[in-house]
Amino acid sequence: MAMALQIRPMQPAEHDTITRIFHDVWHETQARLQDPRRAKLRDIAFFRGRVEMADVHTLVAAVDNDIVGFTRWSSGNLHSLFVRSGHRSKGIGEMLCTAAIQANNIIGGGPMVLDCVEGNYAARRFYERLGWRVKETLESKDEIAEGQIHTRYWIMVNL
Repeated sequence: MAMALQIRPMQPAEHDTITRIFHDVWHETQARLQDPRRAKLRDIAFFRGRVEMADVHTLVAAVDNDIVGFTRWSSGNLHSLFVRSGHRSKGIGEMLCTAAIQANNIIGGGPMVLDCVEGNYAARRFYERLGWRVKETLESKDEIAEGQIHTRYWIMVNL
């Protein structure tokens, strides 16, 4: 039986679901690539704050009315693209990314950029397959109570 996939804007009632997906998939795929102190700071409240940011657009992917992934962007920046593990490698991430690029183009956003944590080769290959290219590598330095956290990112652009 074919799945019924829908890509659509997030509804306010879906904040909890998106927050949980964001938290769980980030910890599954991103935490191991970063300073362990950053993962401690990325609790549910952190991700809820991100989901509730008013100036960020969010699209969800729903399979048979079950939300399995989402993407978030603003002003030409692709902030997030996460798909639950059981739904990866089915084209859902590509459809979300394409929909975000198209929506960004409609509002005159031009080429999009994203930050991909250095070492996340699976994500880098995914984006490169969709036409994104590494423009440069940057390092962020964040101050926390225990000191400074350094994270290196590939800045990727979709031309």
